[in-house]
Amino acid sequence: MRQDMARPPAGLVVAGEEAAPAFLQGAGIDATDPELPVRVRSLQVVRMMELLAGETSLAPGVQRIVADRLHAMLR
Repeated sequence: MRQDMARPPAGLVVAGEEAAPAFLQGAGIDATDPELPVRVRSLQVVRMMELLAGETSLAPGVQRIVADRLHAMLR
């Protein structure tokens, strides 16, 4: 990881840890923001709800996965 890129705060789970700081920086997001994990989680919950309520139907297997993940996050 480049030294000039801040690491995301603890608790923020991202795929490709090395790519996350560059992605966040490119999007204009402060990777050191202590509220970032809460904000990301909120967006994930809203997006899963949109997917489940949307007019575009998900394949049954995908719908089940999204529903299970939403349920787990809301526990």
